Amino acid sequence: MSDIRHFALFSVLLWAAASASAASPAPILGNIDGMTPHSDGSQTLHGWTCQQGNNAAIQTNVYLGGPNGTGTFSLPLSVLANSANEAAVNTVCQDTGSHRFNITIPALVVGQFSGQRIYVYGLYPQIGATGGGLLNGSGTCAIATAQALTVGNTCTGVVCDYTGAREGVSTELSCASGTMTVQSATFGAGTSTESCASYLASLCNGKDFCEPNFNNGSCGGDPDPNVYKSASAIVSCVQSSTSTEFPGVAAEPLVVTSGSSHVVAMAYEAWFGPHTLNFQNVAATPLLSSTDMSSAGLRGYDSADPAIIRQHVKWLENLGMDAVTIDLTNGMACTFDSFAFASTIDSGCTSGAAQFWQNLKNNTGNLYPAWTKLGTRLKIIPMIGGADADSLSVDTDGKTAIEHGLDYFAGLMSQYPNLSVIYEGKPLILVFFGAAQSPDTVNSQWAKVMQLIAQKGYNSMFTVKMAAGLMDSQPALWLNANSTPTGPIQMSPKYPFFSLVDRLKPSYGLYPSYNLNGSVVENLAASISTASSDNGWGSNNTYDPGDALRGNGETFQAFMAVADQLKPTFLFVNQFNEYTHPDQGWDANTINDMDPTNLWGFQTFQVVRDQIYQYRGLYSSNLNMAGSPIGYLPMGSASSNDVLSGWPASSAVDGNFASSYSSYPFTSTANTRGTYLAAWLKNGPQLVSHVLLRARLLSGVPTGFPAAYDIYVTASSASQSSPTWTYVGNFTAQPDSNGLATAYLGFDYTAAGVKIVPTLMGTNNPGGNYFQMAEIGLGTDYLQYAPSAPSTVYPIVSATSNDALSTQPASNVVVSSNAYYSSNYFSSSANDRGTYLQGLMGSQQQVSKVILTARMSGIQPIAFPITYDVYLTAPGSKTSWNFIGHFSTSPNANGVATIDLGGTYATWGVQIIPTTLSVDDNVTGLNHYFQLSQIQLGSP
Repeated sequence: MSDIRHFALFSVLLWAAASASAASPAPILGNIDGMTPHSDGSQTLHGWTCQQGNNAAIQTNVYLGGPNGTGTFSLPLSVLANSANEAAVNTVCQDTGSHRFNITIPALVVGQFSGQRIYVYGLYPQIGATGGGLLNGSGTCAIATAQALTVGNTCTGVVCDYTGAREGVSTELSCASGTMTVQSATFGAGTSTESCASYLASLCNGKDFCEPNFNNGSCGGDPDPNVYKSASAIVSCVQSSTSTEFPGVAAEPLVVTSGSSHVVAMAYEAWFGPHTLNFQNVAATPLLSSTDMSSAGLRGYDSADPAIIRQHVKWLENLGMDAVTIDLTNGMACTFDSFAFASTIDSGCTSGAAQFWQNLKNNTGNLYPAWTKLGTRLKIIPMIGGADADSLSVDTDGKTAIEHGLDYFAGLMSQYPNLSVIYEGKPLILVFFGAAQSPDTVNSQWAKVMQLIAQKGYNSMFTVKMAAGLMDSQPALWLNANSTPTGPIQMSPKYPFFSLVDRLKPSYGLYPSYNLNGSVVENLAASISTASSDNGWGSNNTYDPGDALRGNGETFQAFMAVADQLKPTFLFVNQFNEYTHPDQGWDANTINDMDPTNLWGFQTFQVVRDQIYQYRGLYSSNLNMAGSPIGYLPMGSASSNDVLSGWPASSAVDGNFASSYSSYPFTSTANTRGTYLAAWLKNGPQLVSHVLLRARLLSGVPTGFPAAYDIYVTASSASQSSPTWTYVGNFTAQPDSNGLATAYLGFDYTAAGVKIVPTLMGTNNPGGNYFQMAEIGLGTDYLQYAPSAPSTVYPIVSATSNDALSTQPASNVVVSSNAYYSSNYFSSSANDRGTYLQGLMGSQQQVSKVILTARMSGIQPIAFPITYDVYLTAPGSKTSWNFIGHFSTSPNANGVATIDLGGTYATWGVQIIPTTLSVDDNVTGLNHYFQLSQIQLGSP
């Protein structure tokens, strides 16, 4: 290497002499001397750079695969050239400073850019100066092929003998089934070895994956000094005797055993669509929408839309639900009897009403084939209505609506048996009787219905349970009818109703009810919110903040405390998405729906999910990001190239918020060492949509959390030493009051791991610049499904902006090319100038999507806004703009962001106003711009 360096230095001396007369500012000089490979697969790039006549050390920028403009800029490889150099360098630089650089290229990057050429720029240090000088030797040096590790295979047997681990090289041990128990581990060379079992056991026992690094420190000594050593280990894979996973699998029904099963079911409605119910008269609009609804001028979604069904299934699974109750309790005669008969006993059963109820029934029944196709583990508990006297009228075929309803679900259960909940040996079905119930066990409606079911033999086909609501204020049904409740209320055995709606308001003497099966609590209902400030019967006029989930979720938490106490066989959570005015009160604050909406987003979802997971006891065993938003995927391991002693990367995936990862300190907010933190899914790869970052908190204040950071994901977990990283974007999401930051990726990525590279460092407390993190994780399907590509695309034919660089005008977004629009420079991520970019089509069109193509550098989107507002022209106008919404959809791997507008609009064009700006690929990586390559509109 020394011969190469001196020859290259001589060539640069000649080149520098020829450039001595360069104009101000003084030229950037330098040379790439070569590459040194390392045993861990990383490589070090050597060289020097300076600004002639300036003692100050200058920054380097590294581009992989091509020079600036075509290559991939790698900020983690950008370092300060400040190491000592030989006198010959100072002669060329005409100064006395230190100008050498040694840039470590991690094995992960080596694997991603194997064989690609390296281009290095020295950067002008003066304030206001831009650009840099391309160093001599750029393009002649390339990254070598990464070394493969000889360990890392998954143990698929009971006992495995791992060999080939190398000194100082992190490697992988894993069990395909069960968790590891270390039997022995040795470290050394030849016959000189040390036992390393204690270190390995502390790291790997009880886990299905671990990443040890065998070295003199971890293994307790150096058995053979000055010799490169290896390690081996024998581990057994032990099957766990208990499981905390949710019960139920897709291939079989869920069998419930009284006393040992604890099923959680949520009320779920499939009532919505253009020809059934819609969301026109509700206070909130669901985040999800369907094209057939928006094209009809309606809000929200169609319950038969496969994309909506898929998303709801994922959300229900992530909530920790085992099953849902589905509801066909209203309009029984018009739903299940023949129209000729139903229209004679129900004056409201017109032909239009009958079609409405049939559509609602079809939507609900459609869940059986749709869920089977999706392969969900969720089960279905069907529920029909029994309160309406018409349900006992006998149709011309000799059957009542009750019988028709039971026959309908019997057919579905027979065709799709794996979706059933089996209780007391038979499929469970509920018959709902509304709120107030008569204590008459002979002549009441509920008694007649149950008598009919027994007489017709349906009890031999199903386990039929009565269900009702608000038994919290019906003392005639209680075991102790004349008592004043001070806690949960036991129902009399004469009235074995499953309670589906109750309240918990001690100040009004209202407590949830329960019934027993033998000595076991059979059923309890947990409500998301409860009634207004009176007793709740029919009144919804007064808002009592103490009743609402909104805020910190005290109402639902109180219900779940009762569930923790009683541990019922069935816990019913009310509810997911009814969107109607039930007796317990209705407005945007007290409605008990938890379907994510424009008013409360995922706030309700998160509270419910956290409480259900706590109820199941999964906090310590399955989740190391307890309290996180929905869809958290458990993490297995973590690594970093910059670890402060006592603050390991593993602290970011250990589930302990009190322990944190930390880098060494930095002298400024710039990441001058290319520091990163990478983490790997325990069961990856999986489809992910957001990254969860838990800050280190000191006295409740986030500490060492980066102000801005790049996120990369990798789809492969086969070799964590050299994955292919995909750049997602630069993010600025900061911790909330609980220390949690959620970075929404804007697109679903198949990922096994994530890498965080800070671009603007946070500060420690007190003082100093560090990169610190308490926990890191990945999540799935936090927001709505990724919009599909439009079937029709309309090009923009003219574009304007109030803020454009002269060399990158707005007109560049009109055609597909390498040209792009750019705003002028911003000093921060805030759009403090009201910058906009707007484009018009050649004619007015019906559009439902906006397609934004990012300016790309390799696989990296450049200066694409993190968040932005979308406006469309008013119908018939080219100059009047209507606000559509606030969006954060990011480009996919091809640089295309497809924004679903949630409706169809007649418009001439679109206006984009960035609200949070990203950065350009300039020399510092910190200049903010708004840049786009192309704008289009689409439909549907």
